[in-house]
Amino acid sequence: MTETQHDRRGRRITLRPVDAENWRAVADIAPHDDQREFVAVGEEIVAGFAC
Repeated sequence: MTETQHDRRGRRITLRPVDAENWRAVADIAPHDDQREFVAVGEEIVAGFAC
């Protein structure tokens, strides 16, 4: 099952099932270079909520 829709900006997105074969590729996401300063790294996130 593959379904094509559009996001709020009108860009086409494709929805596909996630399964045991493809979950690693689905989970492998990264911010754009100009977004990195706004993204916390693992331990910083935990420390931020623990305080």
